[in-house]
This record gives sequence, C-alpha cells and structure tokens, in this order.
Amino acid sequence: MRRRLRVFAIGGYLSYRALFGWQQPALFVIILLRFIFMFTKFDLIYLFAGAGGLGYFVRTLPIYAFVKSFGEYQVGAGSALSVIMFMILVAFAFVYFRSFKRDE
Repeated sequence: MRRRLRVFAIGGYLSYRALFGWQQPALFVIILLRFIFMFTKFDLIYLFAGAGGLGYFVRTLPIYAFVKSFGEYQVGAGSALSVIMFMILVAFAFVYFRSFKRDE
C-alpha cells in the first residue's frame, strides 16, 4: 500500500481515482443499495418508536404510508405515498447512474 501511495502521489496530494479506482464498481453498488435500504427503513424505527410515546413524532415516509394505509384505512393515500417513494428512488438511481458512467 505504501508503494502504491508513493506511485500515485502527484504534486503532494493523492487523487481519489488513483487510490480507489479499482474499487469503484463495488463502491457504486454498495452506495446505491445502502441508500435504497436506508430510504425504505421501516422495521427499526417502527419497533423503537411504536404507536405510543414517540410514535406521533417519529414519522418517516414509509411509516407514514403504513399509518395512512392500515391505521387510518386510507389505502389510496398510502399507495400514492408508496408510488412517490418509488419515483424518488428511481430518480436518485438515474442521477447516480449518470454521474458514474463507465470508462470503456
């Protein structure tokens, strides 16, 4: 690793691409999947906050869609929120794919 650092040190600083260029495909997939998993996080927040106590103050979009659908019996509003969440994830994935084009 030290040899690699000496080889890629140009002008006193190291470029990101020089150090992590070989890991870029794996990092690309990991960051995209982690964003999707954290955006749709439901179980831990719902279990910790629950219906009482912090339940009314901790409302993420997945929990709000669940409460709309099954708590207030407004299935149309809950499904509309789910579609909005899906569109946000698709837009993020599109921008993310555009920003990391493959160098071929």
